[in-house]
Amino acid sequence: MLAVDDDPHALDQVALGLHHWPWRLRGARTVTEFRSAVAEEAPHVVGAFVDLALSDDRFDGVDLIAYLRGRFPGIPVVALSGRLREIALNQLTFLGADLLEKQDIVADVNRYAPRLLVAQMIDDELVRRATQVFASQFSLTYRETQIVALAALDVPRRQFHKQLGIKKATVKRHVHAAIQKTKYRRLEDIGRHLRSVVRPPHATPHRP
Repeated sequence: MLAVDDDPHALDQVALGLHHWPWRLRGARTVTEFRSAVAEEAPHVVGAFVDLALSDDRFDGVDLIAYLRGRFPGIPVVALSGRLREIALNQLTFLGADLLEKQDIVADVNRYAPRLLVAQMIDDELVRRATQVFASQFSLTYRETQIVALAALDVPRRQFHKQLGIKKATVKRHVHAAIQKTKYRRLEDIGRHLRSVVRPPHATPHRP
């Protein structure tokens, strides 16, 4: 995971927000450090947080986000900003980047982390978006998010421990926690809900 910000305190805040999540954060304070980080971490870059107001005369955060989009088209990219001009917001929308305001970076990054994890696990765009919103809405933890993502993919529960590399008892504990948080009766109900959000079960195919 990359983070680019010329404020070292902001980089520390991003790191704290990701503390309970599985990624190693590589921070950069300048464009030169950013380029080195991209070159060295290229095979392992799964997402990035980029400050829009970098103190560099040649490049700003939007430029770096555009570069990341060209180099790593599918990764989630998050723009960090205090104040945002409308033109910058339009550029972020075009580049497919999300926005977090610099108010409570630790809490905001921690709330956003499930979206990053789901993006790694689910290829189907519609199911991925539904699962990302669901995981963020209920503030699911790292393992709970993994469990829900597998349910959205309709993976049999008996395979969860192998998919995640954890014990069956650990799976059971996190399944129970996810159910308690979301108020669903069963994990399978969550999976069906997430798939039906984007593919209504009673929808009939269009025939020309």
